[in-house]
Amino acid sequence: MRTFVFNALLLLSNSIAQMGPEIAYRFVPPTFYDESSSINTDKTLEEYWEETAIGISTYITYFNTEKCYSSDQYLIACVKAANVLVSLTNEKWQIHPEKQGLFKLIRTPEDGKFGGLILGEYSEIEKPKPALKPTLRTNYLEYTKDIAAYDKAILDSIKTGNDEVEFEQILIWLTKENKTISKYAFGMSLNQLLIEGIDSHTSIMPTQYLKDVQKKERGQAFAGIGANLLFIQNQLVISAVASNGPAEAAGLKKYDTIIKIDGEKVVLTDENHEEILKKIRSETVGSKVMLTIANEDGIRDVTLTRQIIQQQNVLMNWISGKGEDAVYHLTISSFFNDNTCEDATNLLMTVNKYSSIILDLRGNSGGFLHEAACISSLFSGPAKLVVVSYPVMGSEHKPQGYPTYYWKPMKGKLVVLIDADSASGSEVVAGFLSETKRAYTLGTRSFGKGTILSPVEDSNFNNLGLTYYKTEAYFFVNNAWTPHRIGVKPDFEFYRKPNPSLDEKFALREAELYRTSVKHVGPLPAISKRRTKKIAKLSKCITKEGKADSVYKNSLTKIFPADYQLEKAIDLISCMN
Repeated sequence: MRTFVFNALLLLSNSIAQMGPEIAYRFVPPTFYDESSSINTDKTLEEYWEETAIGISTYITYFNTEKCYSSDQYLIACVKAANVLVSLTNEKWQIHPEKQGLFKLIRTPEDGKFGGLILGEYSEIEKPKPALKPTLRTNYLEYTKDIAAYDKAILDSIKTGNDEVEFEQILIWLTKENKTISKYAFGMSLNQLLIEGIDSHTSIMPTQYLKDVQKKERGQAFAGIGANLLFIQNQLVISAVASNGPAEAAGLKKYDTIIKIDGEKVVLTDENHEEILKKIRSETVGSKVMLTIANEDGIRDVTLTRQIIQQQNVLMNWISGKGEDAVYHLTISSFFNDNTCEDATNLLMTVNKYSSIILDLRGNSGGFLHEAACISSLFSGPAKLVVVSYPVMGSEHKPQGYPTYYWKPMKGKLVVLIDADSASGSEVVAGFLSETKRAYTLGTRSFGKGTILSPVEDSNFNNLGLTYYKTEAYFFVNNAWTPHRIGVKPDFEFYRKPNPSLDEKFALREAELYRTSVKHVGPLPAISKRRTKKIAKLSKCITKEGKADSVYKNSLTKIFPADYQLEKAIDLISCMN
């Protein structure tokens, strides 16, 4: 199964937790967390869970026979939650419906039956893979078919079982076989119950873990050289240089390779990446490090004095031209920092307001709605409604609108880059600028996350060192449509390579990954008409006059090939006369 590291879920400061600004953010459900992940500490996620006070009494508040039979959806959720609990407590056992053909039973204990459910050791049945269809990804077809078959098997098996499933008996069996159930197992199982039974983005997490993640997500400061590093082809390569940092002052550039650190040759293994990074970073401001740099101009030694580096999620690079003819590449990696729009504003104030901008939101999972609305203001001008949030069924959320503010916007050509990992806040910006015909979008269809999460008061969790997040609202771009499950379709579709891999071409998004969602209260989706004729004309220009394909082809011998989508965006800027 594909795994995801927990991606810094919306973490609010104490003051924010009380008021709760609205968050549009792609959330990775707990079932896909990597339990070994850590956040700049030596603690694993499992250890964070062990510091909470969660236990069996909290668990059975949600996992009990009466509640599990409250609906078919919740019944299925309880079975899957039980399976997580069993698997994490004793790896050799799994729980499944008696009547299903996705797994082959190896053996079962004498008391391993629970009214239509059977517990035992299993192996997955190998099935022939279907032929790849032109518009669908094979493993996605397999994935959805297996889930549907499994859910049906659960209901069929339980409803035709000899006895009603007593879910508490599963806990009794586990405590008999294993003296204790870990807090981590309780937490992960309960999260499975919440996302299957309520909503795919509803979950609980250790509060301290969230606070530690927040420090990293919202811009953690550290002593360093002011350069982003990338391990590629067994080489340590500079992938970006921060402005006003030691690396920039020493003349280091993107694609420079670091071959020695303090005279010691860099030899990379699968295990020593963190160790290598520690040699460049330090806790001591003012300490020095000597790097041996190799690039097309040769090899040289540079000595850098470490200084406080604030993680930057807004970067801008000049591409070509001067004044009104200049083209800049503005990258925003997230909207989860209250300074995001301010940082972007400061950068844009240094260039001509008629300069062309390529706004790069690829990989941007979202963040605060007010930051997304503010970024939209930098290009669209005042008095326009960027996004409105409407409550989900059963929520006390009050509808709230986010207008653009009064700022003299950039007037030049604008292209917004998006991909399958552009979600929520990114979709607000890309969707609004496209909807109002201020910008063209280029790349691949975005993720399709149109819901808002908020921390909610729940004594069952809050008193145990846990934070409970629930889907409270849907957001509507331009008060007209929500990207939820459909995403933002780019005006010009181009992949990261001319011949994309199947993983990129058929990337899994919200609709495929997350199946359960609450209903919204608000207007019906209605996307405005596209600029079909203009887009067709520009597409012909890109094909005929564009240089992206040749630039990319000529760069394939380099460590870093050219950014194909960015090159296509440059071609589009050239064609927008």
